[in-house]
Amino acid sequence: MTTLFKFLSIWPLWLAQGAGAVMGWLVFLGSGVYRQRFLANAQQAGLTWRQWVPAVAAAGKLVAELPRLWLGSPVRVRWQGAQHVDAALLRGKGVVMLTPHLGCFEVTAQASCATLWAHTSTHYCVVSPAPQGLAA
Repeated sequence: MTTLFKFLSIWPLWLAQGAGAVMGWLVFLGSGVYRQRFLANAQQAGLTWRQWVPAVAAAGKLVAELPRLWLGSPVRVRWQGAQHVDAALLRGKGVVMLTPHLGCFEVTAQASCATLWAHTSTHYCVVSPAPQGLAA
């Protein structure tokens, strides 16, 4: 698995995302359990098919981006409002960063540690809920 991740980490992001989009649809079509859960969640959220269809490919893209984010070269990030993070850290206050999905967290964590928080001794802590179906 490590060799596969290393190989995938050198792919350009556009290629990884394209392969991930295909992978998302293959999993959606090939796994009845995943498809049922996905559609139940979409229905519970009140989404129309035009709204949930792009999310099938996006789920695959999210997974396919991980080797690049974990092992590839750093992704360029443009911060907006970095002065607020700096000001809070200089006052000894904590900072909470909310991200919409795992890939965003990965980029945020790497970039903030390399740039925003590089001048401090601040600790970085990640909090996420336990995956469903696993015993605590």
